[in-house]
Formats: sequence, C-alpha cells, structure tokens
Amino acid sequence: MPGKPEPRLEGQAREAMAKKLRLEYEKGTRMVSLMKISNSSYAVVSKLLDQAGTVRRGLGSAPPEAAPQHRALSEQEGQHDGG
Repeated sequence: MPGKPEPRLEGQAREAMAKKLRLEYEKGTRMVSLMKISNSSYAVVSKLLDQAGTVRRGLGSAPPEAAPQHRALSEQEGQHDGG
C-alpha cells in the first residue's frame, strides 16, 4: 500500500525535487521508481521533470545506457532478415 502523500511541494523544495528527479531520470531511472523516490503520482513526477527542462524518453524506451546496445541488436536483426 502506498505511503501517505507528501505535502504539496512549493518554492525551493519543488525546484530541488525537480532537479533531483531530473538527475535520476537522466541516469536511466524509470518513472515508477521516481514516483517512489518522491512519493508522488505519475502526473506530479511528469510535471516536475518538465519544470526541470528534462528531455524525455518515449514510453517503454530503454534507459540511455542501454540505447546503443539496443540499436546494435536491431541492426544485426536487420542483416539476418536480408534487409
């Protein structure tokens, strides 16, 4: 069962949380984990990431460190298909 929601973040506390979540997100942390870190809903985490100027991954995208490997595997699969 989820914990009690945190009080509304405002001012410097909101900015600090937004920066913290952005750093975690850019390391590859998934949204569900960010929700747990901040004890906030998906919508709040999303707004905080936007507020911090975060460049977002697409839904279901691999974390940044996994992306080059994923591309390499896709290219290899394309070679096996003859195209």
